[in-house]
Amino acid sequence: MKSIFILFILLQGLIFGQEKSFRFELFRVDITDSGFIVLTENDSIIFQQSFKSFSWLAKDLDLDLNDEFIIIENDSLTHSGHIIYLYNTLDDFFLVDSIVAGKTEPTIIDSDEIQYPVLVSGNPDFDIFFSDLYDNYEPINIWKYEQGELFLANEEIYDLFISENENLTDLLTTELSPSMINCSSVKPFLSVIASLYANYLNAGENSVAVQTLKKYYPCDDYENFKQTLDELLFIKE
Repeated sequence: MKSIFILFILLQGLIFGQEKSFRFELFRVDITDSGFIVLTENDSIIFQQSFKSFSWLAKDLDLDLNDEFIIIENDSLTHSGHIIYLYNTLDDFFLVDSIVAGKTEPTIIDSDEIQYPVLVSGNPDFDIFFSDLYDNYEPINIWKYEQGELFLANEEIYDLFISENENLTDLLTTELSPSMINCSSVKPFLSVIASLYANYLNAGENSVAVQTLKKYYPCDDYENFKQTLDELLFIKE
């Protein structure tokens, strides 16, 4: 699946899986082919975890001058996508939380809007709109780490949703001229249309979201489609 997030990856210079060891203040994390092992200064094992396919990084997400440890697992067999695991490394090493993050490769961006680094993932609930006829996309979810917990921060962010939708709109404009838009022609692009609508709503652009949906989904079941999108966004959250 192609990803709009490719343009974000270069912003941080984060390279996954290049190093084999990382030293925190009280621990050392050794990366193996099947996961990682956490050791004390005396090389006593205090934590270990296995994964089939994964990348990793260390990043100070809450700006407390202490890096968190992050694993991104590509778990295509179980969850049809990525899972983000966030580990605490301050005083003790433990799993803080995990997120089923969709098929789009997650990344981290320093957000000027909330002055925090944020985790950007896909929304796997929208995978029901994937098609075999065109590239598939998911709306984005934005997560922040604060006071020892992961929070969904969609309501605090605007620019990332708008930037994402500028790219999605360019895709639709390239593939569908106004004269081509009808109920049959838009079916292969349901994941793009659904993502546009969800991203605009998360950005607080409700009227733009509805206008966009009406423009690109001229089908008799419009109200049912819209209700499904709304339920995926708000009931799941």
